[in-house]
Amino acid sequence: MGVTLDWQPKQGEWERLMLAVPRSTLEQSWSYGTAAAAQAHAVERALVRGDGDPIGLVQVLRRPMLGILQICEILRGPLWLPAAGEGERREGRAAIKGAFRLRERRLLLWMPELTDTPDSHRAMRALGARPMITGYSSVWLDLRRPVEKIEAGLDQKWRNALRGAERSKLKVQITRAGRALDWLLERHDAFRRHRGFRAPSPALIRGFAAACARKSDVTIVTGALGSDRVAGALFLTHGTTATYYVGWSGPQGRDVDAQTLLLWRGIATLKEDGVEALDLGGIDTRRAPGVARFKLGLGGEVFTLAGTWL
Repeated sequence: MGVTLDWQPKQGEWERLMLAVPRSTLEQSWSYGTAAAAQAHAVERALVRGDGDPIGLVQVLRRPMLGILQICEILRGPLWLPAAGEGERREGRAAIKGAFRLRERRLLLWMPELTDTPDSHRAMRALGARPMITGYSSVWLDLRRPVEKIEAGLDQKWRNALRGAERSKLKVQITRAGRALDWLLERHDAFRRHRGFRAPSPALIRGFAAACARKSDVTIVTGALGSDRVAGALFLTHGTTATYYVGWSGPQGRDVDAQTLLLWRGIATLKEDGVEALDLGGIDTRRAPGVARFKLGLGGEVFTLAGTWL
């Protein structure tokens, strides 16, 4: 049978396969696709099958442009199951590329989950694709390790900030949705508008939370001084992987390094939930060097993807 695409997957099977994908990506989760579809996108999903058995999955977001073209986006996909061989992955990528032809007015913008290496560029060029945008960078943190091992890898300044936050009067609370999520999204969106940077919309995040099959897929960690919340962090889980998606601190929170403690408590909670890997949600050393240093201080594995291809 070879490699084929099954464009009628069921949510239950998709969710089950995501659990088997090492280091899955948020943008390929069923809940993310459902949330994006509610924001003027259409979503197409396919299981990649090798000789009939699932070996991968790909989610495509589609939107009209000028009433002429359909802009189709693959964000950080496809995802592969461990059993998928390199030959099957190559055939799978070719099958996906072939499903989106310009002569059918379907323009594919593809950010593959491939690291930025010469081999990755050759693989994409072999499909007839051209690089358009440089790659996204982030940090992977391996949560399969004991907390002591993770702590041993912390930068000394990060560890000192954590100890200071632990000694402060900050009260930390873990919740899964509700008012804490609304509170965090309102403050983060106001901060985003004030600073003028791009960030996920509150509507998209609320849509993800509403679409989740598991309550534990949304984790909000807040910190309060007295009766006032001064900082918050949001983690979204997909399969056995999570993404640190939103972090916000007010002036009082920054004074006590609140975000350091919230991230650390979030890591502990994710480990209890069975999460094995954490994507720290992107780093940009040029536009946001302070945020990048903060995330790099956790001592994780830095990676850069091969970019977006047309």
